[in-house]
Amino acid sequence: MKLIYGLLLLICVTLRLRTIRGDVFTSVPRMEELYQREGRFLESLHASIEYQQTKLDMLVQQYRKIMAQRAEEGSMEVHLGHPVNGFTLIKRLSRDWPFIVNIMADNHEMSPTLVDEVE
Repeated sequence: MKLIYGLLLLICVTLRLRTIRGDVFTSVPRMEELYQREGRFLESLHASIEYQQTKLDMLVQQYRKIMAQRAEEGSMEVHLGHPVNGFTLIKRLSRDWPFIVNIMADNHEMSPTLVDEVE
C-alpha cells in the first residue's frame, strides 16, 4: 500500500513540475509583452512631461513679461494718469490673461511655432 501511495505521490510531483515548467514558458512572452507595454507607458509619460514643461515655460515667460511691465510702471496713480498706459492695461487683461488662463486650464493647443518660441 505504501508503494502505491509513493508511486502516486511521485507521479503527482512529476506532473506538477512539468506544469510549472510549461507555465514558465508561456509566461515569458506575456512578460515580454508587459515589458513592451511599460516601455510605451514610459514614452507616453515622457511626452506628457515635456508637454507640461513647455506649458510651464510659457507661463513663466508670461509672468516675467507682465512683472517687467508692472515694474516699469511705477505707482498706480502716475501710471494710470496717462491714457496710453490705461490702454496697455486693458490690452493685457483682454489679450494676455485669457491666453494664460487657457494654458492653465489645459485648453490650449500649442502650435509648433509657439513651442519654438519658448525654446
